[in-house]
Amino acid sequence: MAVALLAVAAIGVASTATFVARLAASARALAAATRATASVVDSLRSAPCSSLAAGSAATAAGTVRWTTTVAGATRQLHAVLTPNSGRVHAPLVEEAIIPCS
Repeated sequence: MAVALLAVAAIGVASTATFVARLAASARALAAATRATASVVDSLRSAPCSSLAAGSAATAAGTVRWTTTVAGATRQLHAVLTPNSGRVHAPLVEEAIIPCS
């Protein structure tokens, strides 16, 4: 009886370890996708407002597509990363308001 109980406990620990490993891999993929999107948005922030236009960029984490909208003395930037990792299940969206002087 004790051996059976110990076997069930060992299976429980192994399945928990597998779940944690998958969760950690998903977190790393999501972090990489977030960094890629933020990197593209940061590079667009440093561009002159007159040159901001819709576009796309391929990154290691996926494809980032963005659109810009003129809003007075600012530009609204809407960027969407379509991930190429099966661990990131939804597109990542980042929005920014870029002041133009």
